[in-house]
Amino acid sequence: MSDCESYMLYWRNDWLEQLPEEPLNHLASNQLSPKEVHTGDVIWAVTVDQARLYLLGRLMVAELIVGQRAAEKRLGTTDLWEAKYHVIATRESRVRWQPLDITQLAPELRFKSNKSPRLTIVEGEVVWHQLQAMRTLTLETSRRLELAWAARPRAQGK
Repeated sequence: MSDCESYMLYWRNDWLEQLPEEPLNHLASNQLSPKEVHTGDVIWAVTVDQARLYLLGRLMVAELIVGQRAAEKRLGTTDLWEAKYHVIATRESRVRWQPLDITQLAPELRFKSNKSPRLTIVEGEVVWHQLQAMRTLTLETSRRLELAWAARPRAQGK
């Protein structure tokens, strides 16, 4: 497991108002390249709304699928986000989408990048466009997100 990575993947903030009822079993993005993402990696779906950073869900990669049609066939639906790459969640990581405000953690988050190893925060507000590219998390940041996600209040019946 030591070769596994954790990533932060941005979703548009309109997702806060239309989060699916079904568990998070799949993510799609042109950034989920097989050169980067592998089985066992963790992808944190996030968004920024009104300058606040939200975790939407956590997905552990069971399988990477290249191509829209292959993903539709594998998932048995044509109602998928149009993207070049799709990842399928492991069964144990399939939980309901649930926005969790992690703005207070934003200053502590670190990325494996010499160019921009942390988020830009201006007057306490998270600048969203810095998350447009998928970011690789440091091990410490991944652990912080795991702890925050595990401690989140659960929605009833979920």
